[in-house]
Amino acid sequence: MINIIKNKLKKNPKIYKILQVLKFLYNTKWIKSYKFNKHPQVLQFPITNNCNSKCVMCNVTSNISKKEMTVDEFKKIINDDIFKEIKLVGINGGEPFLCKNLIPFIEILVKKEKLESINIISNGFLTNSILEKTKKIYEICKKYNIKFHISFSLDGYGKIHDKVRGIPNVFSKTIETISSIVNNKEFYCDSYDIGCTVVKQNVDYLVELESFAEKMNWNIKFRLGIKNERLHNSKIYDGFSILEDKQARQSAKEFFFGQILKSKNLYDQYKYWAIFTYLDGDENRKLGCDWQENGITLDGEGNIYYCAVESPCIGNLKNNDGSKLFFCKENLKVRTNIRKNKCKKCIHDYVGQFEYKNVIKFLYWKFNRKFVMKKYR
Repeated sequence: MINIIKNKLKKNPKIYKILQVLKFLYNTKWIKSYKFNKHPQVLQFPITNNCNSKCVMCNVTSNISKKEMTVDEFKKIINDDIFKEIKLVGINGGEPFLCKNLIPFIEILVKKEKLESINIISNGFLTNSILEKTKKIYEICKKYNIKFHISFSLDGYGKIHDKVRGIPNVFSKTIETISSIVNNKEFYCDSYDIGCTVVKQNVDYLVELESFAEKMNWNIKFRLGIKNERLHNSKIYDGFSILEDKQARQSAKEFFFGQILKSKNLYDQYKYWAIFTYLDGDENRKLGCDWQENGITLDGEGNIYYCAVESPCIGNLKNNDGSKLFFCKENLKVRTNIRKNKCKKCIHDYVGQFEYKNVIKFLYWKFNRKFVMKKYR
């Protein structure tokens, strides 16, 4: 019934666009409000530091323990009271499909009472293993009525992708994996997406990647490569970041401006507008972020963090109570400091509610460009 109504509305583009804007505004956060006494609802779970890639923007495999929790340790930890409200789990790494206990961990996760969805991010290199495990994961999720989403990284066409990933001849492997999932989606997932991280090494070749994606009928989402505490990439930041390179920054700015115009989805338009204005000099964060009050990060060793981008480790759950660590006064000071001094300038594209004032700026920008600028053409 809902789809029938949607299809009828789409026949009247003006009304449909108005309803899209109203929905967009309805989901907007009117005022800043941070409730630090809430149990997190979103879990980021970098399940392993092991990786078969050497990405130019990632240093996760350096000087970090490769130890992973045992199944029994994970079962104890995930049943800690701090995770009682978890609805969404994002699994990444390293490369999550290198985790030997990936399937057993999923089997434990799906039994969380309030869990609604699981998302896995992969580089797609291990085609056969990924397809085999993904099929099992999807079957497990369907059994518990949990949505399963899988994301793949594609950072350029051909050798550009290989250059960013630091491994020769992996573009073809990634394409084979993505194609297998896309063409047989009913066996592997409820939904999927493809993401590209914009860095110095690929910023001048993104149009080529876009052209390839259009040919394959794939929609690629773009994001900026940034400093990330979890990835330990501060030491290699200058080697990949476009933010400190005027020419690369200008190229990225022009590219993201184009993405605003090309994107059909209002939320994607807003995201790319937020990135574009950041690159254009207004570096106040306009994207939403669940980690400011709803998120927690748990790594493969049982350590927890408030967020992956800026938070230090606040404790380990193997022998500690999660709620005591998460809500203790000293750790909350760390969280408050991150929010006050780091969140404001963060350009990581985490999901979350947008602020009303920024949404109004965005809609005004769209209106101004569409109607006012016509006078000068």
